[in-house]
Amino acid sequence: MSPTNQATMQGDGEWKWPEKTAFVLAITFWGGLGSILDSALGGWFQASVIDTRTGKVIEGSGGKKVLVAGSRIPANKASDKPSRRIESGLGVLDNNEVNLLMALLMSIGGMIAASFVWGIPLQSISSW
Repeated sequence: MSPTNQATMQGDGEWKWPEKTAFVLAITFWGGLGSILDSALGGWFQASVIDTRTGKVIEGSGGKKVLVAGSRIPANKASDKPSRRIESGLGVLDNNEVNLLMALLMSIGGMIAASFVWGIPLQSISSW
């Protein structure tokens, strides 16, 4: 590790505007990637459920899964069709689980990226 990086990591160095700007841009970029990853994971693993009576996408209270199988509230009185159907997604995770998975992946990725940028071996930050 270079003396400049070591001094900054130990709190001895002063951040100048270029370092502050680079840090803000990197954090902003990483947050944007997290948002894109959250959308992609949600699209793949979270079911989008449509209420066939209204045609609207519905979500359970607090981000929980919506009951689809066995929902036999008829779309209209003359039909016995289910009132809800999965439009897309696998239905493996609910919204809260997608958010947790995204946060876990972005946190681990952030540690790996910081290790690479600052030249700190990952073994030095893990107790495994």
